[in-house]
Amino acid sequence: MGGERKEKTLCEKVISDQLPFYIGLPAWQHNAWPVWLNDKQPLTAYSRYFNCIEGNTTYWQLPSIERVKRWYQQTPAHFRFAMKAPKELSHNRLDDAQTLAAFLAVLDALADKAGTSFMQLPASFGPKQLPQLLQFIDHWPAEKPLAIEVRHPSWHDRSDAERRLNNLLKENNIERVGFDTRSLFKREAQWSQLAPERSEGLADALQRKPRVPTKLAGFTHTPMLRALACYHESDRQQDFGRWTNQLQTWCQQGKQPYLFFHTPDLQDAPQLCEAFLAEASTELNWPAVPSQPSLGW
Repeated sequence: MGGERKEKTLCEKVISDQLPFYIGLPAWQHNAWPVWLNDKQPLTAYSRYFNCIEGNTTYWQLPSIERVKRWYQQTPAHFRFAMKAPKELSHNRLDDAQTLAAFLAVLDALADKAGTSFMQLPASFGPKQLPQLLQFIDHWPAEKPLAIEVRHPSWHDRSDAERRLNNLLKENNIERVGFDTRSLFKREAQWSQLAPERSEGLADALQRKPRVPTKLAGFTHTPMLRALACYHESDRQQDFGRWTNQLQTWCQQGKQPYLFFHTPDLQDAPQLCEAFLAEASTELNWPAVPSQPSLGW
């Protein structure tokens, strides 16, 4: 991966072809991705293929500002960081002013490469806590784009509570994150036979991922879809079809969506993302991308 490259990489095509959305993964390195290990700067290697990152690192621990500035320097001008709000905020105290200020400082250090940030609220966060979310929104800078993911069943049942949530988000120009996990749970009882070598990652995903209906909102200019693809071929084709149609709808509305590719253990996420781009380019109105150099698997 090191050294100069004469081929046009995917990210170069993203710019030259003006791909109308951001697409990336929830990590920029993984021990099952050998292509990244050949580069001393894995983020730089990642940014050759993808134009954004789902920045989960800030969920667990906020980095130093110096480290964030290095991230900025290691990525091209078009790259975007969609950073995840710290767990101390989303799962412990939404009114933690110190943690919020530290997270906003990270976004400031990313400057023009700070994309839409997102906050994942726990499944225990239900309608009774809505006033807490309103208070948090009151302290969030309106100029910084934000998306919120909710997992409590009451936010997904078309109830008055869900309508109040949606209205709150729309009134404050905040996106509602869609997380499509349908394929994961569709064959829950079969995964041990379909992918026995992935049993540990699948068991973890079945326990942690939200088992709620997929809600794709598009409240703002930058909708966000977290897409979990699985290993069954027919399910994957259905997933690709749904996601392509949704991207097409959003782009036709003049929006610039974010799409983040997940798999239960992340091992195949880059390949599936590449396959999606190759297939979707035949359906959507942008120049074909299958000619980009393969990710190397």
